[in-house]
Amino acid sequence: MYKVTIGVPIYNSSKLIRNALDSFVQQTMPKNDFEVICVDDCSSDDSLDVISEYKNKLNLRVLKLDENSGGPGKPRNKVIEEAKSEFIFFVDSDDYISENTLLNSYDFAKKNNSDIVLVKMKGVNGRKVPKSMFKKNNSNVDLYTSRLMSALNPLKLFKTKLLVDNNIFFPTNVRSAEDQFFSVKAYVLAEKISILADDNYYYATKHDGEHMTFTKVEPEGYYQVMCDTMDAIYKYSKEPNKRKDMLAARFINRHFKGRIYNTTIKRTQSQERKKWLDLLHNFIYNHVPVSVDKLVNQETQIRLKLARKNDQANYTIYEYEKYTDALTKNIEKLKLDKKKISSINKNLTTKNNYLTNTLNRKSIKATRKIADFISSIKK
Repeated sequence: MYKVTIGVPIYNSSKLIRNALDSFVQQTMPKNDFEVICVDDCSSDDSLDVISEYKNKLNLRVLKLDENSGGPGKPRNKVIEEAKSEFIFFVDSDDYISENTLLNSYDFAKKNNSDIVLVKMKGVNGRKVPKSMFKKNNSNVDLYTSRLMSALNPLKLFKTKLLVDNNIFFPTNVRSAEDQFFSVKAYVLAEKISILADDNYYYATKHDGEHMTFTKVEPEGYYQVMCDTMDAIYKYSKEPNKRKDMLAARFINRHFKGRIYNTTIKRTQSQERKKWLDLLHNFIYNHVPVSVDKLVNQETQIRLKLARKNDQANYTIYEYEKYTDALTKNIEKLKLDKKKISSINKNLTTKNNYLTNTLNRKSIKATRKIADFISSIKK
């Protein structure tokens, strides 16, 4: 059995996958201690040819799906089913990891008996990554009072037994937010979650292109995942209801800053807008206990109350008011920035004129001294 399986979903990744594969080759963990499983989601480029170049450099397995699944969930499930290791570390095909990632995260997990280890991430090319929880190492993070709900991507180290024994897999009937359900269920069922933050271990890279399957997010599928995720908190958590409510509140705060944020402004078609708000109402009314309402932040409280009542008219008004306020603040900030820039430019101009005049005076004095010196020689 290997110590770690690196699981990589592949879709038209030939132009980007080398960075990931090279980073696997450079691992300080001995080669015989880990394997790499790449699961191809019916790529139409030469991804498999590129990957095959690394067969002699890694303990590499390439698995192929029979048909394109449209997202990374099904390929990742295949990794869970096929892994022959104590732990699984998911890596996206356009990202890469530092040379000590496997060795350090594995040793940290073994030392602390961790079920999940989050490693410190670094964004590349403008990619945003969670930062607030990575100030220092933490061997035992309290899920219910920490900011772990801000990090629901699956790019972590998971104990294989945790996933397999608890039937923790990615939903395959949706093409959005499947990682939220997976991560929340894993978090809730984990005995111990740890954070390794003493170095940058995972480099998340921002790219656009064919390596990603771009699909319009259907609200029905999206909200099915949201309902299942909220239900998982109350079904699988062994904590008292008060603690469950605390975790649910953190998820709801995150939710209203996510895809649903400013939905009445982003969705210009009235039918589409109504569909999203109807599904939001169903999610809140049927899956989020009223006891959660008082635990969310102030802005979320207002949205939550209006969504629970399905008061779409006032929900729309509130979003437009917040949107207008934000625009006004941005305009004022731009005006202030413009004044600051003007002041800086004026200051620079003054300093530049002073320097120019000073240099000119010094230059004239130096020229006179040289002239006097030449004159004295001639005499």
